[in-house]
Amino acid sequence: MIGIILYLANLLIRYFYYRFSPSIKGKTSNKEALIFSLGGIHGAVTFALAYTLYDLRINVADFHLILVSEITLILLSMIVPTIVFHMILDKDIPDFDQRKEVDRVRVAMIEYAMDQMKKIYLPKKIRKQLKFDLRAQMNQTSMVDFARKIKYTIKQKELPDDQKEFRAEVYRYAFRQERDYLGKIAQQERKYRRGFLALYRQILMSEVVFLDDEND
Repeated sequence: MIGIILYLANLLIRYFYYRFSPSIKGKTSNKEALIFSLGGIHGAVTFALAYTLYDLRINVADFHLILVSEITLILLSMIVPTIVFHMILDKDIPDFDQRKEVDRVRVAMIEYAMDQMKKIYLPKKIRKQLKFDLRAQMNQTSMVDFARKIKYTIKQKELPDDQKEFRAEVYRYAFRQERDYLGKIAQQERKYRRGFLALYRQILMSEVVFLDDEND
């Protein structure tokens, strides 16, 4: 009974601290405060400190009462959240399903960008290079394609600055089309938000790498 009372008191203190503490920025909800109060194993440090009471030569029965109360508190802090969190938290998407959906959206995103690029004028050479680089995002380029691309690039003369700038603008536009498409899909399928954020970061990284190469 003492362990249960300690556990409930612990929950109330943590709940009201998170709900009304001025140190917590922003407005908090009851659900957030409940999650905070339940989260983590409670009483582990107190249980360790309880052993220091043994040196005070207290009654053995009282010492055992303290230990059992702390053990009850710790066990409740592990068991109760396991049950409650299962009921109140959103169901997590398995990693396999997450990867499968992200891969599907990646292909659709790149195809959307390629379709958008067909609507604008591009020199044949830049269009061919852009198509290769976009396909590379889908891992649809073989080692043979890559070797041909390297061989072709080596033979090419250095582009003038104005053509380099034009090519950079083309790639910026293509990357922006990918981000816009991904933003629309992310709003429709919020349960895959974590995977979409990772994909969004990959697009940004690709753009940064390309622009750095252009500046060099």
